[in-house]
Amino acid sequence: MSLNIETTSDKPNFLNYFSDPLILPQNSQVVLTKTNVSVPIIVAPLVQQPNVGNAAASAIRVGIDGISQQITWTEIYEAANTFFTSDYGLDRINNPADLFVRGDYDYMPNQQLVIDCINEGGAVGDATSPKMKIGFNQILAKAIDTKFLFYNVEQAPTYRKAEGIVWKKQPITTSLEDAIGAKIQGTLVDYNNDVLTELGFNIAYDSSNITARAPTIFNWSAANSLTNWTRTGNDVLTSSATGVNVAFATENASGFSIDPNGGWVGAVPALAGGGTMAYGLSLVGEFGGWDSNFLSGGGTTCDDYLNLIDIGWKFKANDNGTTTVQVIDGKTNNASYDGGNVLLPQIPLTEPPHQVNRATAGEKFFIHIKRGAIVNGTTEFIFSLFSGTSPILEETDNLIYVCKRTFGGGLLNPTLISLSDNVVGNIFSSWSYITKTAQSNEQGEYFGTVLAGNGGTYNREFFLEPQYEGAFLIPAVPAAPPVPLLPAITVAEQKAEMSDFWRAWGLISYENTVIPIGTGRRYFTNKSTGTHLLRTFKNKVNIVNSTFDVQYIIGQDDINEIWNSGGGDDMILNQNNTIANLPSQLHIAIDNLDLKNFNGTMIGGQGTTGSNLPTGQRPSVDRVIGTIPLPIDKIIESDNYLLQYEPYNLIYRPINNPNNFTINQLQVAIFYYDFLTNIRQNLKAINGICNLELNIKTGYAPKKPNNELLPY
Repeated sequence: MSLNIETTSDKPNFLNYFSDPLILPQNSQVVLTKTNVSVPIIVAPLVQQPNVGNAAASAIRVGIDGISQQITWTEIYEAANTFFTSDYGLDRINNPADLFVRGDYDYMPNQQLVIDCINEGGAVGDATSPKMKIGFNQILAKAIDTKFLFYNVEQAPTYRKAEGIVWKKQPITTSLEDAIGAKIQGTLVDYNNDVLTELGFNIAYDSSNITARAPTIFNWSAANSLTNWTRTGNDVLTSSATGVNVAFATENASGFSIDPNGGWVGAVPALAGGGTMAYGLSLVGEFGGWDSNFLSGGGTTCDDYLNLIDIGWKFKANDNGTTTVQVIDGKTNNASYDGGNVLLPQIPLTEPPHQVNRATAGEKFFIHIKRGAIVNGTTEFIFSLFSGTSPILEETDNLIYVCKRTFGGGLLNPTLISLSDNVVGNIFSSWSYITKTAQSNEQGEYFGTVLAGNGGTYNREFFLEPQYEGAFLIPAVPAAPPVPLLPAITVAEQKAEMSDFWRAWGLISYENTVIPIGTGRRYFTNKSTGTHLLRTFKNKVNIVNSTFDVQYIIGQDDINEIWNSGGGDDMILNQNNTIANLPSQLHIAIDNLDLKNFNGTMIGGQGTTGSNLPTGQRPSVDRVIGTIPLPIDKIIESDNYLLQYEPYNLIYRPINNPNNFTINQLQVAIFYYDFLTNIRQNLKAINGICNLELNIKTGYAPKKPNNELLPY
């Protein structure tokens, strides 16, 4: 005859009380006949920083819209620490860059931790709370963003939702140091183990960084032509009455090179001499014979030469002492017949048609340029005309006018032109501009034709074909380190570590084509979605199949049991609760519990039962009664894993109680053994209800020992 017992609980370690006492027969044997339990298992892959030795070595090369930039390991290190020094991240890499690049840091792609931080002792939280665990996607995005002048790069990873695990949102008891050295504690805001599937970047065109650069004072002494104007210092032009005043400056001859990705030019007009003044840009590009082509025709006034300006400003002094302002926006051809020839004079277009806008003394007038859409080999440029009192262009300045121009190709080399009537004393002062950057030149060459004198700086080996909108290139051979690698590894091992690292993030694979030009470097390209103004790159990661370590946490849902402070400056996995290898099975045990005899208490010697005996002499139950196999090959993501098991062969485990006992409780525990340390690890959390079915029967009496060394 046997006794069936069903235990239920919402905990993996529990006391099960029975309303009716149970009698364990003499020499009882117990077996676990059925289990049903859902266990949270956290899968935490760790991608180790490769041991590259030389912090100054190139880590990766990134291309965006024809611009290629090398990113070093030092720059990745600095990008990671940027989040901590800004009091935003939970990690600070204490090692200097030359130690960081020797493999002393683990990236955690699937651990997304966000906490609200307060100063230790309950003070008010800092301004940058909440803080978060920074991932590699965010670090690399920051490093790329820093290198590109007129693009904003932000992380855009793709995660696959890990359902089921409900985390306890409670205070983080472990203290860590923030950037200023104060101790902080935190309350959990969000934490999940969603699986990273794609490394992603949102790349937005943003010309504001170029606009905010320190301007260059233009030196008119280097101008191609300075007709009738007199120069005071470098940046002041004063008109004369010798004739119409015309000055122009080109990029190659004069050094005037306005950046087309947020650059601007500005000047302050003063019409002391009266009449008309104008300045602006000619967009026809650079060619020879400016004097003969631009100054022919015998014009005697500023208006005679306004057709030289495609985008610009016109200023006129009125009899009432005011100065009116108009915008020059293009020109038109009006045919006329003088009796012998058909003439096509170019008439400048001005906005507004009537002179109603007025300029104040000291007001500076700006022409701003940024890139627009790039479609079918054409590039759109947007011109914005501002006015303000500051010597530099500011966001608070007045936006007067906006227009667009579309060109075939991507280079823009406008000519700066200033005009005045043949009067004495009209002045343009405070000339300044944002000079063209090397990245703008590189991009212009990529999207258009390389013009003479502009360098040919971009590397077609990298971009391969113009239709590639972006690319990542991984150096195959790392630069030699300045000091021996610590720990010591060969160059081949160093190369393998770098390859494994980038392969885990999906930026290199054995299937990628080797560039035929150069030294066998591998590249990764991906067509982006969106436009040149706003696009997204997505790259599938290879974390699961990588060669890096994976840490597992079984039966935990308490944030304090999962994370702790890694030396005061970062949050790392609690090594006391992590294991490197999944156990093949979970153990179900009836833990040490005194067997209470309800037949009465009595005093007896050895072998006599009774609740009044010393604890060490009381008969008790302490037996593993069954196991639950784990589907190791199927546990690849963090989730609640439903374990349902019913053994085919029932193996009874003896309790070895010499007498019958009446009990009303059982203490049950679910645990596993760490494969490396053989230390018992009790589960502390399950999802839902743990259901166990036991069967107890009378067994055979143990054999009497034939010597005192045999176990009883």
